[in-house]
Amino acid sequence: MVTTPYVVINAADDVLIPEAVSKGVKILANNLDVAAAKGYTMYFSCQSGRFLISKNQAILNNLSNNRVKEFMKDRDSIFYILRRTQDLVKEYENTILLSKKSIVVSNSFYHIDHFLSLSVVCLGKIHVFKYP
Repeated sequence: MVTTPYVVINAADDVLIPEAVSKGVKILANNLDVAAAKGYTMYFSCQSGRFLISKNQAILNNLSNNRVKEFMKDRDSIFYILRRTQDLVKEYENTILLSKKSIVVSNSFYHIDHFLSLSVVCLGKIHVFKYP
């Protein structure tokens, strides 16, 4: 139902900086080789009371194998990312087809999140901003 050319999935307990989204849209509009854009991800641990920052260092050089390694370490940071709506829709369609043919994926949204995150790192470069 999304009609905008760009989309970012934002969970109910997450904070999104509107200026960063605007800058990300400009990056995607002007760079077709960039599949997605994101800032650093900040996490707050209730157990320790500490903030953790995921700077996605392996993505910065944008080698495909390094993007996959980063996905394996921090899937959430990749899933909640600004991307082209048409890519996300295509990947959801592909993942739904895969889920119908696989007992591994089945109908679990958790597994679908993993496949969608992996797909974005395979589609192309990811622009990482120097701020959250």
